[in-house]
Amino acid sequence: MNPSSYLEKHYGTYPLEGTEAFIGGSNLWNLGAALVLIDGVPRSLNDITTNEIEQISFLKGANAVVLYGSRAANGVILITSKRGKARHRQSSIRVNGGINVPKSYPEYLGSAEYMTYYNQASKNDGLAPMYDDATIKNYAASGANLYRYPDVDYYSSDYLRKVYNTYSGNGEFSGGNDRARFYALAGFQSQNSLLNFGEGKNEQNSRFNIRGNIDLKLNNAISTYINVSTVFANNRTALGDYWGQAAVVQPQRFAPLIPISLIEGNAQAAQNLVA
Repeated sequence: MNPSSYLEKHYGTYPLEGTEAFIGGSNLWNLGAALVLIDGVPRSLNDITTNEIEQISFLKGANAVVLYGSRAANGVILITSKRGKARHRQSSIRVNGGINVPKSYPEYLGSAEYMTYYNQASKNDGLAPMYDDATIKNYAASGANLYRYPDVDYYSSDYLRKVYNTYSGNGEFSGGNDRARFYALAGFQSQNSLLNFGEGKNEQNSRFNIRGNIDLKLNNAISTYINVSTVFANNRTALGDYWGQAAVVQPQRFAPLIPISLIEGNAQAAQNLVA
């Protein structure tokens, strides 16, 4: 595969994006992760982006094991990075931006509805109702204290943005002659998240990468090369599993965003938590 041939029509930074159409996914045997070699050296797929790749080859079966040993039992992904070409000076700048919009969110029952149907389910099973009518009425009242009788929708605008943003860019420079050739790339990526409260507002994945190489032909018998690659990544993520909990926490269980002014002064445990 040659990613350069499809980058103009479909841009992405993940090295194996779209390869399922050719080889059935990066898990060649559906048993485990394949061995990844970048310019012949075992590396992580996170160490390279699509822009830096000249060619991707896939090996599996006996051929892979013979060449690379038991580590290749689940297949091998061979990635060759771009290099400079003699008498072919080239430079390019690419900048991309996008917004990501969820198509839909789950729609869950409100607190009063949940309690009502829970009581009905208990009755159907011959059990006593868990919630009395007065409690359900408090949760259903529009003027009730929402901190004492919460009705939380974890997929509402109180907690989530409508969209999140993705930006990326890179510059490539290459050239040379029959004696010396060079290639250099510098790129960045940035992406926030849908969370829009607390530390979730500050969630941000950013990445800056540099790749370069020089090929030297000293004489007809001796040649050498230098490869340099580095990645600086900063991932700021709020603690906890928000999406997992949003799907299972009942709407009446918690009032997550309680104003500090409503906490009683003599509630020492709560005041310690605030401090």
